[in-house]
Amino acid sequence: MTGPVSFADVDVPPFETAVTFDADDNLGYDAFRWTAEEGMTALGVLDETPFKYQGRAEDASVRGWVIVGWSDEDDGRKAVVWTPRRGILRLGELLANDFGVDLGTWEMYYGFAVSYDGKTIVGEGWHFENSEGITEAFLARVPCIDDCDRCSFRERMTGRCKPRGDGTVKVIAKLSGGRVGATLTFCLDYYKAFAEATVNEDGRAKARFKRLPPGPHHLTLKECDAPADVMCE
Repeated sequence: MTGPVSFADVDVPPFETAVTFDADDNLGYDAFRWTAEEGMTALGVLDETPFKYQGRAEDASVRGWVIVGWSDEDDGRKAVVWTPRRGILRLGELLANDFGVDLGTWEMYYGFAVSYDGKTIVGEGWHFENSEGITEAFLARVPCIDDCDRCSFRERMTGRCKPRGDGTVKVIAKLSGGRVGATLTFCLDYYKAFAEATVNEDGRAKARFKRLPPGPHHLTLKECDAPADVMCE
């Protein structure tokens, strides 16, 4: 799999932001996700041994599409991510296997926070440096996690505005370089509104957002990394 990926250690203290929660079921601790549509869903753990397993969700992207946290197994605690399609994943394995990131001696223990779009994750881990073990915060950016099979990694978004007679505007989002046949979710203003469109044979797709206030508007895709900003006068 290809696409822009970055991973770095950062010299800042680790922090926690929890919007999901964990619960004790008398056998261990598990993380949960709750939505009005689906109710409560257990996110799973890496080791399901009764009285031993533990897992915790620390943060979630918009609509809980990507959740980060940690889970224990025999060889120690691991930073994990969870998505509806793929379930629970070790973050280190995701970066190495899906994106070819060379983590060196890094062991990623905690996922503490994730961005609104699920494409930037921060946490805490451990690695060797100058023959010494160091605990340090990390930041990882990926182009996608759950729906990478829908991305060409050549997507480019543009937008234009069309005034309406009632003082509002219509924003037209245009995508080029998409994967032919992929159905993508266009997102407006940091996931406040959504519209689906299918990429045609020319690699293009289009979505419209109506009755918006004049001013700046932000466009992106849920599945792929293709941000754009447009100013509507």
